[in-house]
Order: sequence, then C-alpha cells, then structure tokens
Amino acid sequence: MDSPPRFLRPTALPADRAIVVGDPGRALFLAQELIESPPPMFSHHRGFWGYSGTSRSDGERLLVQGAGLGATSLNAVVDDLIDLGVERVVRVGTCRVLDGLSLGSLVVVTGAIGRDGVSSTLSSGASLLPDRELTRGLDEALGDRAIRGKVRSDDFIRRPSDGRPQADEIATDLATAALLATAEHRGIRSAAVLVAARDDSRELDDAALEPLVSEAGQAALSALSIR
Repeated sequence: MDSPPRFLRPTALPADRAIVVGDPGRALFLAQELIESPPPMFSHHRGFWGYSGTSRSDGERLLVQGAGLGATSLNAVVDDLIDLGVERVVRVGTCRVLDGLSLGSLVVVTGAIGRDGVSSTLSSGASLLPDRELTRGLDEALGDRAIRGKVRSDDFIRRPSDGRPQADEIATDLATAALLATAEHRGIRSAAVLVAARDDSRELDDAALEPLVSEAGQAALSALSIR
C-alpha cells in the first residue's frame, strides 16, 4: 500500500483487480452477480459502496466498487483503490449515443477524448488509450455483441453545443477518460465497456438496463481474468 486511502474505509480484504461503476446500486447488483454470495462489503464510507470477495467464475478475489457520478469522484475512488493494491480496473458504465450507435449496444472503448477537468489536467488534452490486453479480453468475451469505438468524456450532463463530434466518436459519457488518465498517471492497466443507455430523447429504464449491465460485467470479469 502506497499511502492510506482518503475516501474509502475498507472493511474487507482488497483485490488486485476491480470493476468500477458509478451507481452504488449497480455495484451491489454486479457484486451479487459476480461474487460468491453473500458478497462482503468492502467500503461504504461517503456512499462509495464496494464489495470484495471470491469470484464465482474463476475463484480469484474480485473487487466491485461504486465511484459516484463524474470524473472527480471516479478519480478519487480509483486513486484510493490503487493505493490499496489494485493493478487492473475495468469501468462498466453507461453512455449517450451519437450518430450511428443504437440504444442497448455494448461499447468496447478503443480510446477517449477527455474534456473533463481530471483527464484534461492529467493528459494535457491528449487522446487516451485503454490497456490493449484488457480491451482484447472485452472483445473476446462479447464477440459480435461488441461495438468498438472512441468516446468523449466531459463534465456536463447536457453539454452546450460545441460543434460536430469527431468522425470516430460514437458516444459521450462522464468518466471513461478520467479512468484512463488516472490509470495512466498511476501506472496501472485500465479499460472500459459501456452500455449505450440514452440518446437526445430517450433513456433505457432499469428493467432494460439490468441484463445489459450484467452482460457487460461478465465481460469485464472475463477480461480481468487474463493475466
């Protein structure tokens, strides 16, 4: 451990790999799906619900951690996870679709453009790339279900118009660039798989999201199982 965590208060053993989500309820849902029952609570301080236990699929330790909403919150939580020994992180999140992407698609992120404060500071505005092996693991787990593409991350739920997206941007979100920038800055491996959950007029409800999040979580665990 490099230094004591600032925001997490661990109540169970950590792991060297983690799935990070935003919503604390989603953290519980995925923990129940992926960790042997009952999944031990790892942290609940400040509402950052996390669970750490034995994976159902490979018998190794897995941490599923909620990181709150947006880049700053994710950066704080992931920074603590790294101090607690996490070396590989996959984000399972949601995104807003741009032209050409359908609601309900599963997006394997191939790069991120950071327009949020965290990634803009840590990466100086550069395009951020996920870990190649983790991304390959997501591709293999999802097969034909995977849509590969670049996302744009910023600090706005509804951002004022700032021109057309770049040709290779297929979605926007709040936190993927921050994850890739934080991981790069701290020297760990990271990747992301996102559910295309909303467009300019519609949003998938919880009943529609749940099986998609489960599928993305299973893919994330499969990628994290590759050494």
